[in-house]
Amino acid sequence: MRFQVTPEEGQETALAMLAYFKKQKMQVKVEVAAWPTAPYRSTLVAEKAGRCILVEAQGQVSYGSSLKELVAWIASRRYYAEVYIATCNDAVIQAGVLRELKEDGVGLFVVDDARNVVAQHRARNPALVVTPEPTLKYGPEKAAVESALHKFNEVDRKDGLRDMCEIVERLTYDVGIAACRKGWLQTPEANFQQYDWSRQINEPECVNDFETPSSRNQ
Repeated sequence: MRFQVTPEEGQETALAMLAYFKKQKMQVKVEVAAWPTAPYRSTLVAEKAGRCILVEAQGQVSYGSSLKELVAWIASRRYYAEVYIATCNDAVIQAGVLRELKEDGVGLFVVDDARNVVAQHRARNPALVVTPEPTLKYGPEKAAVESALHKFNEVDRKDGLRDMCEIVERLTYDVGIAACRKGWLQTPEANFQQYDWSRQINEPECVNDFETPSSRNQ
């Protein structure tokens, strides 16, 4: 394998990443633009099941304007893609550069002396980022909802989704209990407390789509 534009100090890392992706049965292209109009040629472009991973192999980690332009270009199109910088185990990474990578959603692969690959931190995938309608108000749940959204977008989608589901389940219970007490549900409160979430959200014994008892007599 010969590289034409990848710096020599990044080529061993690139070869290790190439082997890593092939073990995962991914299709890999070398030193190409991932899309015809992409503004940058990546060291490696790995694809599988529609997901695209773009890797910039470097000896010392730098995050220059050309790579930033590519990251912004992908994000603006919400592509199902992730951008990583890959480097060797003994590379020096400045704290400011690492902060920029995390802020822009660029991941970091580290290759050790045995050519093992570790994802130091995961890249953000624009196609999977949740962007709520900006005028939504969450009231007392603001902190919990924002925490779940942050976790979904930046940390771990499964954990973030679980947290959001727990918020919804808890609020369903609270609203249901309030509806029982106000007479909007014919179900006794004690019974509603025993229902699982599926039964709570499908409770059929409602009064005219949550009209108040007084409105039924008008």
